[in-house]
Amino acid sequence: MYSIKEFAKELKVKVSTIRYYERVRLIVPKRSDNGYRLYGDDELKRTRYILVMKYAAFSIDEIKQMLSMMVLPTTPDCEFKSEQLLVTKERELTQKIARYQEVLALLKEVKPLAIDSHYEEVEPEITARIDTIYQKINEEAD
Repeated sequence: MYSIKEFAKELKVKVSTIRYYERVRLIVPKRSDNGYRLYGDDELKRTRYILVMKYAAFSIDEIKQMLSMMVLPTTPDCEFKSEQLLVTKERELTQKIARYQEVLALLKEVKPLAIDSHYEEVEPEITARIDTIYQKINEEAD
């Protein structure tokens, strides 16, 4: 069993993050006789799952929905909602990856130009590429 400080250290997050996850009922630690929080391997596995979903831009409510699938018997409605959520997240991540790839390609092109004294000549093209990426990001946000 881990204390909250050990648990946070193991997960490489702040203690405040663990307390927040507890406050929003994503994790529920056991309590020792003196009231201290105690976290075991189940909480560790669950919190890693939470952290991965958070990294993938799942909201707290979406994380709760996904976690509930792990412990509750599923209904057809629950399965449908979960599938919809996963399809949406997959699409969002795919779009984000595409934008990151465009930005990465742009950075690779700009890096030698930033050193070169002819930047002014290619600046309009770079600005146009940035504007295109910006437009795509805004369209995806709508």
